[in-house]
Amino acid sequence: MKLEKYIRKDIRIISLIILVFLFGCSKNFPSNGFDKQQSSDVETANSTIPPTSAVNQTTIDKPDCLSNHLGQIAFINAQPTPSSLFLMDGNGCNVQEITLDVSHTLAWAPVSGRLAVICNGTTSICILDTEESVSIGKPLVIERFPLPEQCTGRWIGSIDWSFDEKNLLITCGRSFETFYLVKIPISKEQNSQIIMSSDEQILRAAWSPVSDNIAVSIPPNIYLIDSSGTNKSKLTDGLSPIWSSDGTKIIFIKKLDDGIKRGIASITTDGTSLEWLFLPSKPVDLICSELRPDCRLTLSPDNKYLAFNGLYYPDTEPGINYQIFRLDLVEMKVEILSTDTGGRFYSEPDWGP
Repeated sequence: MKLEKYIRKDIRIISLIILVFLFGCSKNFPSNGFDKQQSSDVETANSTIPPTSAVNQTTIDKPDCLSNHLGQIAFINAQPTPSSLFLMDGNGCNVQEITLDVSHTLAWAPVSGRLAVICNGTTSICILDTEESVSIGKPLVIERFPLPEQCTGRWIGSIDWSFDEKNLLITCGRSFETFYLVKIPISKEQNSQIIMSSDEQILRAAWSPVSDNIAVSIPPNIYLIDSSGTNKSKLTDGLSPIWSSDGTKIIFIKKLDDGIKRGIASITTDGTSLEWLFLPSKPVDLICSELRPDCRLTLSPDNKYLAFNGLYYPDTEPGINYQIFRLDLVEMKVEILSTDTGGRFYSEPDWGP
């Protein structure tokens, strides 16, 4: 009897240990699909772990010419030199070249559809009537502004319009010297204004579509400032910021955990909510330098697509080609818009009306 009593006691102890072990394991695994999805979607602004909902595909298709093509995309082909300006529909069709020696970057006006480009060997800003330029087969420059002294003949990082189309915003400078963020009034009666100067490289700047706030990329971080250059605050780490159409989010390029690869993410302007949109995977990759503005993002007018330039290297087409892609933000898939090969370097896509 005494032996049987001890055996029963040992069995209860072992059973208790097993129950504690199983309870501990159950805390590490979701009990249903909702819990699992919830745990992958909730992230802090400092997280670099992409959720499973982000696009990460290995085959890239081209949309057909009957698909949605709201607006046009302007972009630059930097090879062979000199750089040339191209326009295409938002589905990658109807590609047309405008014979103009452009430099560095360009920007569509948000409402009027005028296109601002850096021209004349980095000495001027040319405003083009793109519709007339295409119809007559050559660039029609309707306005021309000299670049401010601080930017003439120097490196130009980006150009952008204010939401009211009264001002242009450019970043410029030279390595080992001062870099500038400059506001250029469209009215020739006003002078340019230096919003910010820095010993650190100011790569890109984007004006809010609803206010005077500006998102500025000073690697490795993105900052928010107002149009007077004050109230500077760090938002997050990353490159190439653009605004959502309602001005509540910044879409940008961010490093993954490995510290090398980069994806596309969005973050609220208060820095509280981060969402991953695209993860690099062959045949598409984002090769973005913190020393030059070689990656750009742009939203379609209806906010359903996000276009970007990236490295394209499918097995069937050898060589290094920088092409233009679009990310479908509804169906969450990537499509290639430009398909020319042979060492092309397509850059600076900007989606206009």
